[in-house]
Amino acid sequence: MAGARLIIGLEARADLHLVIGRQLAAGLDAARALAGARGIAGGRHDDAIGEAARLVRAGRGLADAGRLAGLWTNTDHRLVRHAEQAGDVARALAMLAESYRRRGLRLRRARGQMLMPTFVLALGLLVGPLPALVSGEIGAGSYLLRSLGPLLGVVLVVVSIARATRGYLARGLPRWAGIVAAAPGLRSLALAHDRARALDVIAMRHAAGLPAADALRGLGADLLDRRLGRGLDRAARGAARGDSLAPSLRDTGLIDDGAGYAALSTSEEAGRVDEGLARAAAAAADRLDAVYELAAQWMPRVVYGAVVLWVVSAVL
Repeated sequence: MAGARLIIGLEARADLHLVIGRQLAAGLDAARALAGARGIAGGRHDDAIGEAARLVRAGRGLADAGRLAGLWTNTDHRLVRHAEQAGDVARALAMLAESYRRRGLRLRRARGQMLMPTFVLALGLLVGPLPALVSGEIGAGSYLLRSLGPLLGVVLVVVSIARATRGYLARGLPRWAGIVAAAPGLRSLALAHDRARALDVIAMRHAAGLPAADALRGLGADLLDRRLGRGLDRAARGAARGDSLAPSLRDTGLIDDGAGYAALSTSEEAGRVDEGLARAAAAAADRLDAVYELAAQWMPRVVYGAVVLWVVSAVL
């Protein structure tokens, strides 16, 4: 039975895969390559890395050892296991490292864009009731209740989001995530995220040599948009029956424009499906970045507007 998956940040995962892959490419065996990854994320995962190395020395493959030690996600395990069979583990780990690096960069950029609005919101919650306190309309207790109460609510929301993110990295999506993602204003972001993530995984799996059915299998459970997830599950069953990749994806909603689907079909007909998938994944990542940029433009305005209304209502 696989061990509990560790909570490893996206950038730490990128470093882990990159270091192990480079060590393998340099000619080290899997156990020594794992040992060379000690110290990643400040050494917080050294015990798991050591356990994986022990399992490799005991005869386990790198894919199974990493999963049993809690280092690999399901996607990592499937890709590395197939790469072991094909004899190209270093390349698979390099692809995973690049994928995690891009996702970590996107997450860090989103966090950075929300720092100032969050600070302004906290400041507004503290300043809003201040005129009433200075004028003597309310006492210190009422001021603390009016200011710290909403402030604690904001802190609770931020902490809940952080915990949900850590839980996703450790255990995958909770059942309620799809309901939250369907809320107005969030669905477009969730769908763009799912499309970029799914195409990235499919492109990596196919480039590693997995058949179309295996490249599609199991993706639906890790997506926020349940409709897209069900479509990919159907596509996996169609590919297992012998359908080629592009026809399998036709009605899933994964590629949202006719030109993108036509380009993938043309690439598959020309025998260059890896290139077509890579272009589709890059286009989906660009669209996700555009959605994030739009959210980054409007979220601060919404927060600033809410703060102004809060302060004005408190003064009046």
